Amino acid sequence: MDATQIGEAQPLVSPLRAGMTDTVAVAWTVPITATGRDIWVLVDPYAEVLESDETNNLAHVRAVFPDLLVSSMYADYAAPDTIQISTTLSNRGVAPATDVVVAWRRDAVTGTLLAETAVGSIAAGGSQEVGLTWRVSPADAGEHVVYAVVDPANAILEMDETNNADLAAADVLPDLALGGSYVEVGLGGRPPDPLPITLVLDNRGVADARDVRVRVAPAARPGAGAAVLYETVIPKLAAGEEVVLTTGISVPGWEDVYAMADPEWAIPETNESNNLALLVEFPPRRYLPLLLR
Repeated sequence: MDATQIGEAQPLVSPLRAGMTDTVAVAWTVPITATGRDIWVLVDPYAEVLESDETNNLAHVRAVFPDLLVSSMYADYAAPDTIQISTTLSNRGVAPATDVVVAWRRDAVTGTLLAETAVGSIAAGGSQEVGLTWRVSPADAGEHVVYAVVDPANAILEMDETNNADLAAADVLPDLALGGSYVEVGLGGRPPDPLPITLVLDNRGVADARDVRVRVAPAARPGAGAAVLYETVIPKLAAGEEVVLTTGISVPGWEDVYAMADPEWAIPETNESNNLALLVEFPPRRYLPLLLR
């Protein structure tokens, strides 16, 4: 092997008994103009030790190379048809990387190519923000993941070629968001009967929602089994569409009244946390202790 020795030969513990291991190290002052190197280590270089296998005495590691990876990735939604994939590329190696290409693919590392872009250079220890704007259509509806693959053609020699991809959920789904009129009832008071209410339901997602049920009930989770004060079904709520509902309800008892979109959880969404709206709020009830004499 035609190579330049770095450092001095290091002795192993002696005797190195069967089953034992030992660790040695050597310091290398990297030249300022150094390019990528393969560092090789050879044990028993002069074949002074008789062994059962002389073919496994050599190993190597890459040094002074870049190490590219996708360090973060997430999706943002903008109704009616846009998913923005924000991606951070990092170079954890000790050499700069130039002409860095990143590709985004749908549902698999080798899946449908969505886009590809190039970054001029990423310094050692540096990072670069890139992004994909995915315009979706009704044909894309469903649950998806998007993969980002840096250096997909393996054109750049790296210290580690196994960490060049990451993924993020990018579901093409509706996002039902419900708001409504609000009444705070004073201590000992009652709301009007009937009480006029207004509900505003909009689809902030990137896919249409169909058969959207809206229910008003005196319960914190007005799902199945709740006493229904009002209910309607909207046949279709397109991505980016808003609908306003008005009605009057009679409020029984002293329980707070809520409205909920999709109370049966029948519609998959990108965000299930914004389907509930408080409409009527009563003051906290206080109970006096009963004293027996």
